[in-house]
Amino acid sequence: MKHTNRHAAKRRPIYSVGIVILVALILAFVHRSPSEQPTLDLPDGITAVSPDDGTQTAAQTDEQTTGEQTTGQDIPLSDTTGDDVKTDPAPDTPEPAQNTDPTAPESVPPETAPPQTEPAQPSGADMSDDFFADAAFVGNSLIEGMRLYSGLTSCDYYSATSLSVMAINSTHCVKLENGGSGTIFQGLAQHQYGKIYLLFGINEIGYDTASFIKAYGGMLDKIREIQPDATIYIMSLTPVSKAKSDSSSTFNMTRVNAFNNALSDLASEKGCRYLDVCSALAGEDGYLPANCTSDGIHFTAGVYQTWVTYLRNNSQ
Repeated sequence: MKHTNRHAAKRRPIYSVGIVILVALILAFVHRSPSEQPTLDLPDGITAVSPDDGTQTAAQTDEQTTGEQTTGQDIPLSDTTGDDVKTDPAPDTPEPAQNTDPTAPESVPPETAPPQTEPAQPSGADMSDDFFADAAFVGNSLIEGMRLYSGLTSCDYYSATSLSVMAINSTHCVKLENGGSGTIFQGLAQHQYGKIYLLFGINEIGYDTASFIKAYGGMLDKIREIQPDATIYIMSLTPVSKAKSDSSSTFNMTRVNAFNNALSDLASEKGCRYLDVCSALAGEDGYLPANCTSDGIHFTAGVYQTWVTYLRNNSQ
């Protein structure tokens, strides 16, 4: 015979009614309007977040937690860490101005500074001077100065700064007609000339005279092979100023005159013409006038006019 608990069976309806009532109360509480929500009493300094307000900002959070009012600006790293922190400049921060003016003067040692003069304006006689139409001028930076300032344009120039008889075989300083770069000898071989003017010696003045003359003689032999019909003019070393001569153990008139005497003898030996340009450009004291040079060696523009006049009168 099956045993049953009468009291438990009677209690089941009561439990079911209680559960239904409890669920109804919970649902009624959840569906109340916001105004009917209960207000919580929070401690001072703590603010509740409304469901419609979103998330608090960093500044609001700092204000609530520290009790200090912020300005809404970003807080520097040094304020939050206590360390000085270097940050990169903003992308639009301008860089310091650079001096890009191509005309700005540069500091050039007086020894190497070119003469600060305007190119001479050639006269009509210089422009149409046919006497030099079959001539080639070969040499160092002083010949380059002649090209720039003398106004003599009917001739050809083969020159380079610091060119010397010691290095003439290996210095590629001439733009050849084929577009390449070549030596003085390769340049001279492109045309036949009636006159060739040579100026060397100031860059070699530190050598002993015998070594200079030997190298010069070898250059003459090579030019004669290339230009057998040309008259070769050996121009003397040009004078230096008294100030330069007195202050230098190398660039002085004693050595200039010694080189020139040796060149005069070499010209006679090789069947060339010697031109005493040194005497033509020197003042009464035998030095290059101080007002004709910027560094004691190179010339102002007017000196080249005197030089060309001397060549015209003494090349016949």
